[in-house]
Amino acid sequence: LLCPHLDFILFDAALPALCATRRELEEFVIDPREYVRRSHDPMADFLDPRAAASNLLSDLVSTRRHDTFQRLLDRLALVLQSYEKQHANGNIDLQAMVQKDGALCALGALGEQFLQNEHDDH
Repeated sequence: LLCPHLDFILFDAALPALCATRRELEEFVIDPREYVRRSHDPMADFLDPRAAASNLLSDLVSTRRHDTFQRLLDRLALVLQSYEKQHANGNIDLQAMVQKDGALCALGALGEQFLQNEHDDH
């Protein structure tokens, strides 16, 4: 039931929700202290789409690891490689930076999954 929709859930819903919005980028430029305060406010996590997307990724990988983990890692690697290629050429656009930040947030959300995988190997 869920498998046919995993690509949409992972790549069209969860990953974009992990990326910074234009409003957040503007706030970072105008008032970086407020941006940092707001991004580390525990009360805001209840309403933050980024926290919900992180939890969704973590839950999907823990419950449907076979269907999601490698597929997600491949996409995150592609995003990071694309950013690295642009960086090497010296022409990084804003969208690539935002996507890289979202990919790093996704990797952070999967930290426990990486540790679990390491413990399973030993």
